[in-house]
Amino acid sequence: MYHDNKIITLIGQFQAMLTSIGMLKNTRGEQYTLYSLRHFYAVSALRRRIPVYDIARNMGTSVQMIEMYYGKDATTLALAANLGQ
Repeated sequence: MYHDNKIITLIGQFQAMLTSIGMLKNTRGEQYTLYSLRHFYAVSALRRRIPVYDIARNMGTSVQMIEMYYGKDATTLALAANLGQ
């Protein structure tokens, strides 16, 4: 790099940001990763009742994957019933 600065990766920057705000781990003691942002996006979108088809298209995956991996964390039974609509 110019002026011999260190190359900083996106992962390194993400971990530095989490360290600076004291939020390295979730309530289950698991360390946050960049992939955590994908999970956060999906669950937040489901909770805001964004149509699951729109979420799947935006994330480049199928409705079935959204339901399987993110639907269980999206909260209420009523919301889960709406996933397939």
